[in-house]
Amino acid sequence: MISCIIITAFSIGTVMNTRPVIFAALAEENNFSPGQMAVCYTVTLISSALSVSPIAKIYNGKTAKKVLLILGIFVCVSMALGRLFSSLWRWYFLCVFMGIGSGSIMMLLCVTLNSRFAKKSPGIIGIVTASGGGAGILVNPICSYMVKILSRKKTAIIFSAISLSVYLFALFFMFAPSETQREKPEYSPDKSEFKNIKFITARLGILLLTASSPVANQLAVYAKDLDFGSRAAGFAVSRSMAGNVAGKLACGAAAKKAGIFKTAQGFCVAIGLSLVLFFFADANIIVFYFASFILGTSFAASVSLPPILYRKIYGREKYKPFLAKSQMYYNFSTAALSRGIPAFYDIFGTYKPIFTLGIGTCLFASLLFHKSEKDTNKNPR
Repeated sequence: MISCIIITAFSIGTVMNTRPVIFAALAEENNFSPGQMAVCYTVTLISSALSVSPIAKIYNGKTAKKVLLILGIFVCVSMALGRLFSSLWRWYFLCVFMGIGSGSIMMLLCVTLNSRFAKKSPGIIGIVTASGGGAGILVNPICSYMVKILSRKKTAIIFSAISLSVYLFALFFMFAPSETQREKPEYSPDKSEFKNIKFITARLGILLLTASSPVANQLAVYAKDLDFGSRAAGFAVSRSMAGNVAGKLACGAAAKKAGIFKTAQGFCVAIGLSLVLFFFADANIIVFYFASFILGTSFAASVSLPPILYRKIYGREKYKPFLAKSQMYYNFSTAALSRGIPAFYDIFGTYKPIFTLGIGTCLFASLLFHKSEKDTNKNPR
């Protein structure tokens, strides 16, 4: 567990969560537009979506450390190599490897934790996934300061070198998935199982619930829209990241006590409430900060919730292919929404229609999770 926390903090929390700072410095140095830099995130998400299922198929007790080693190198080395490049197309190329690495590391660690800690896995997954967001809160101010006093290039290579060194150290001590599963053949579901109503209901519920998470990337723009200023924008993003950590910790604890389906419905209520509060945020900056904090929990719904949910539906032996497929759909939808939400704003000149749609998707997602719970209880694995 300790090794998984360190790996999460130093691969996702440090390298990936400091990307906005590094990318902002890159854009400033070369006069790249926000739209050009947004392609970096899109490329990362698409490469992640395309690679997550094939990687999940080869991940088992025998290959675990080798797979995680390669993925960690992809994430850290691609960021370090970025110090050599200023041309945008080369950064797009590096983002392919960032996506392949970052998109699978967290999912594979959750698979390992589900295998190693059968009854305690929901709480442990919550703690491990929260460590990535916690590291992001701590290192982002440090990264910003280092970019100012050193440079974007030196900061990128320092963070990448430290992250990779600690990552490799933690990986050396990490346990692979349960030894008892080493000799068991990998479960390969029939194509019809992915068209089954049970999988479609769970997958659609998660997609609708997490559809609002890209809104968090627009908090800085929305703060300026409300004339709160750039300082308030920074505070809103920080509170969103704090909500990210709190949500992941709460997800594990709530899943253990109330069950994963009730926990998923709780996230639907929380995220829907945050979007309602954004309608009244122009009247009070405290409301804006509070809504930003609650919205941050949507990231927990996309990371901590799926491995616990699919294990509950399909069981310990069979859930991994369904989790990987769901992760692929999530990455594609997030890539589309990350481009679509700003375009929506350009058309309407306000985020309020987006908030309205988000409230509707949360309500529908809650109904889907209720149906999924009934189907699972009626036809247990």
